[in-house]
Amino acid sequence: TLGLLVGRFIFRVPMRGSMSLLYLLTLLFIVATLAWGILISTIAKTQIQAMIMSVFGLIPSILLSGFVFPREGMPRLFQLISNILPLTWFLQITRGIMLKGSSVNYLWPELSALLILISFFLTVSIVKFRKTMD
Repeated sequence: TLGLLVGRFIFRVPMRGSMSLLYLLTLLFIVATLAWGILISTIAKTQIQAMIMSVFGLIPSILLSGFVFPREGMPRLFQLISNILPLTWFLQITRGIMLKGSSVNYLWPELSALLILISFFLTVSIVKFRKTMD
């Protein structure tokens, strides 16, 4: 919210779409990111290993998601890798809502991608966790 307020009133970033839709889909992004963290926790053997894995997940997420460099200019392999990063889809949602005024009808591909990532991360986490319990 603070970032949105700073962007709106200090940098004059237009807000063309629904703020409630942005908050709802932000919640979905947070769930996807938490599911990714749960997956890392189930894979890691120690706390330090989990922290290192998180850092090595964060750096590609920032570099490959389109946050720093446009995805269209990346090699095809990196574009494919960026599809498994929740931030990639959230940035497209944010740009769509804030700059284009997109509604949920136009954001289905990004919304579906986040839901698929949540399902995948949680399913793999549950399977991995059950194996450690046996």
